[in-house]
Amino acid sequence: MTIAVPTKDLILENVQITYRNFAGNESDYNAKGDRNYAVWIDDPAQAEALAEQGWKVKYRKPDEDGTPGRAYMPVSVKYHPRLRPPAIKILKKGGQVSLDEESVELVDFMDIEKCDMILRPFHWKLKNGNEGVKNMCSSLYVTIRQDALELKYAHIPEIGAGRGQLALGAGSEFDPVDEALEDMGEVWDEPRAIGRGF
Repeated sequence: MTIAVPTKDLILENVQITYRNFAGNESDYNAKGDRNYAVWIDDPAQAEALAEQGWKVKYRKPDEDGTPGRAYMPVSVKYHPRLRPPAIKILKKGGQVSLDEESVELVDFMDIEKCDMILRPFHWKLKNGNEGVKNMCSSLYVTIRQDALELKYAHIPEIGAGRGQLALGAGSEFDPVDEALEDMGEVWDEPRAIGRGF
């Protein structure tokens, strides 16, 4: 049996994603370590055309009133030594941040405004003759929705950008919090860690 295989990459702009599992968490529908997401395809004609080209397109179950289920494309996010890693970037006012295999799971928790992406087709074939096409993420640009305070302070550089915590805490050579507490007559008996948002 011959299947259709897309002949070039697919560019999707200003789209919405769903079923986010950039962390690769195990579930009833996902094997542990499989990072993936899906992109909605709202135009039925576009969904049909993509399927005819060989792209993997799925549909949600029809509504109770018989309305056809919404179309979506499942997308795989692969980090493998023999594959070029996907370029995944977060966009917000003031700049962009590149995510890697360690930090990409943050996308699971972001309030996303829109996404632009490039998908590449991966044609797989098993020894038993089964074959298919997997939609692979080549690049993904995620524009996040920022609240009023984030926009107000976007021009101020972040201290320790790219790190999850400030490198300050009890036991540091210079701990401004300890110094301030000592000035107020306070003493800390136990060590503590100071995280972002304290």
